[in-house]
Formats: sequence, structure tokens, C-alpha cells
Amino acid sequence: MPSRPLMLSCCLLLSLLIGLTATGCGSMATVSGKVTYKDKPLDHGSILFESGGTTAGARINSDGTYTVQIPAGEAKVLINSIDEEAAGKWGDALRGGPPGTPRNPKAMGERPTMPKGKPTDVKSFIPQKYATFETSGLTKTIKRGKNLDVDFNLTD
Repeated sequence: MPSRPLMLSCCLLLSLLIGLTATGCGSMATVSGKVTYKDKPLDHGSILFESGGTTAGARINSDGTYTVQIPAGEAKVLINSIDEEAAGKWGDALRGGPPGTPRNPKAMGERPTMPKGKPTDVKSFIPQKYATFETSGLTKTIKRGKNLDVDFNLTD
């Protein structure tokens, strides 16, 4: 029969391995980089990664940089940069007004005022092809731990 310390060590090791497997420890990655369009930093927008069945994203800072945490592995990427003020007007109109107003103005006898044009007319500052995982053509291999300088230089 194994000694008590050996049995205790085996149980402790088994518990540790089960815990690491259950939490996915070591499979996450921190990804940082810069997004440019025509060799100039993209000063606003969002970037999304799809990896291992998980989608995670971040806002693009005014200097074009971003940081996001995602599972390690092959990742598809999409990037958006739209006229947020115009998009906000559409959101307000569809919601029934700015945040804090009733959600359904028709119920109060009012008709929402819609902006001119269509929601799809909201200006994109980069080509629309980058707005979906299927059309962006952007992929990266993400390793466990820190991934620095995961940059994207977008073109027309």
C-alpha cells in the first residue's frame, strides 16, 4: 500500500490538474497592437477577435492602439470605424429617444423622429469589407500569454 505522504501528493497533483483543466488556465491570451488605415492610426472604432468559439473585442484608442483578451489559437478579426454620432442618432430614434426617455413613444401618443437616410447610410471611415469576419480577410495566430504588436494596416 502506498505511503500516506505519497497518496496525499498524488491527490494534490490530481486536484491541481483537474483545476487547471476546468478553468482553462494557460489558454487565454492578451493581444495588443495598433490599427492603421492608409498608414495612419485609426483614431476610433472597435476590433473583434473570434477564437475558440469566443468573440471578444475592444475599442480602438485615439492613437490606433487596442488591447483585448481572447483564447489562444487561430483567430478571425473584424474592424469597424463608423460615424458614431450618426449611429447614435439612429440608436436614439429606434430606442424612442436619448437614454432615459420612454422606450416606446408611440404608447405615449408620440411618433419617433427618424434621421434622414437609412441606418446603413451611417458613414464608415474604412472599407466595409473589414466589418465582418467572413469578408475582412483578417486572421492571426494567437499564442498563450502576451501577444504584442499584433498590428493591422488596412487598405482600400
